[in-house]
Amino acid sequence: MTSPLPTPSTSSSLLPVPWSLMRGRAAIVDDRAQVPHARRDTFEADSWSLDVMGLPPSIPRRTLLWPRFPAPLREAFRRAAYLLINAPTPEVMLTRAGTSMVEWPAPNSIRTIVMADWLHFAAWLHERGYTTLRQVDRDALEVYATALNQRGGTWRSRHRCLRSVSRLWAAGPALPHEDQLVMPPWEDEDIKGYLSGEKEGGDAATPVIHPNVMAPLLAWSLAFVTDLAEDIIAAVEHVEKAKQDFPAEAHSEGRAAALAFLVRVLRESGGTLPAVVHNGHARPANVYLAVTHGGFHPNDLSYLLAGDRTHFTLDLDQPQPLPIPVTGRISPSISTSRSPCRSR
Repeated sequence: MTSPLPTPSTSSSLLPVPWSLMRGRAAIVDDRAQVPHARRDTFEADSWSLDVMGLPPSIPRRTLLWPRFPAPLREAFRRAAYLLINAPTPEVMLTRAGTSMVEWPAPNSIRTIVMADWLHFAAWLHERGYTTLRQVDRDALEVYATALNQRGGTWRSRHRCLRSVSRLWAAGPALPHEDQLVMPPWEDEDIKGYLSGEKEGGDAATPVIHPNVMAPLLAWSLAFVTDLAEDIIAAVEHVEKAKQDFPAEAHSEGRAAALAFLVRVLRESGGTLPAVVHNGHARPANVYLAVTHGGFHPNDLSYLLAGDRTHFTLDLDQPQPLPIPVTGRISPSISTSRSPCRSR
């Protein structure tokens, strides 16, 4: 027996105003924004940055790009994404047997659901002439599951795609009539029947890390949290504040300042610049240099260094200190332990 829509608690409270009045309002509400005073994109914007949700500095920026969605279906998926971000996951999805869903998905998960799973589903629907989610019936969803299996990919990724489609159905009570998707057939049947192949092994398939390797990793991880965290946070805050003072890039004064700096620093260092690893390759530490010396934008350095690289060398081991007092101390119990990685 099927149900066209789940029946979670009242959905009207999930919206600050009716959908027709959402224009100009923030795409991410206050309760989900973790970065104070950060700019938030409006509901109707072409892109929604998820950075305001508090992504760590080490995580690449996460953005939802609406122009990539087919125009006839774009607003339906935009509305569903607003609920995905700002409303708790419907209980009907959390109570599924074997589910790994959480009440509030993280930014990385949100981007995967929207820009991978939903975008693929939207493109598939558009190719077949659908202009609303309401037009899609259960037979069409069965065909989509078959198409997913034919496309290939891991069992887990195809399972995630089907569950992402189920999220659209579960959000139905809070969406306009034309956005309400019928219950997918795998929601009242065993989803395994809609997935070809065998489920990949979980943790048991991963080789066990030897205790002699794991022990120093854990010791140093604990040291970073207990002994060094305050210094690390202070350094990050210093860099972020300095970034706010960067002059406009490609400005004549900034470009001239960057050139003068390069001439001086290359002369003093013998042609060596500090470096970082980016996408597996050594790159000049342009952000660090702009932060510590000021007066120019990192992109101005990138522009000047993008040509012939025979006139300088990169040194990944060159220290990159910041003017931050170092108060943390490594505990003597691990100070002689072998570091699990080389510091950069």
